Amino acid sequence: EAMIASMVEGVFLYDAHGRLLSINDHGRILLGLEDWSPETAPSSYPPLLQLGEARADQSTEPLLSRVIRGQAVRGLELEIERPATSRPATLLCSGAPMRDGAGEVTGAVLVVSDISERKELDRAKDEFIGLVAHELKTPLTGLKGHAQLLTRRLEREAGRDADLTHVAA
Repeated sequence: EAMIASMVEGVFLYDAHGRLLSINDHGRILLGLEDWSPETAPSSYPPLLQLGEARADQSTEPLLSRVIRGQAVRGLELEIERPATSRPATLLCSGAPMRDGAGEVTGAVLVVSDISERKELDRAKDEFIGLVAHELKTPLTGLKGHAQLLTRRLEREAGRDADLTHVAA
């Protein structure tokens, strides 16, 4: 219990029927669920519904359903609207089934990390690289044009020199 409470990721524990049993402090903060209790209906908290319904794409089963069926899921990205800030957050979600001694699924644990800053840095890096690449191409295009003009001029002058050599002979 103390180990889960001290984690910097959000940890969400569910029973075998998909009912949310527990959330660590970071999970509550991450999804804006400071006043959540196990008696509260998940529909009161849209981020909780989004977490359980997260999908890799429309053709896949929701995250929580897959985990309760016994499938481990890693690295699923989910974008949610944070209630407190009304800014979107990108979350990295993973889940694993909890099993009893006989191997039967007794619940699920979902671990959620906020990767919003990392995604923003990646976006800024990609934007910067695109800008630098464009700025480097611009002078290169001008230089390439000048080089082609010089090449043509040299070819014409070489042709004239050849004509003068032919006349002098």
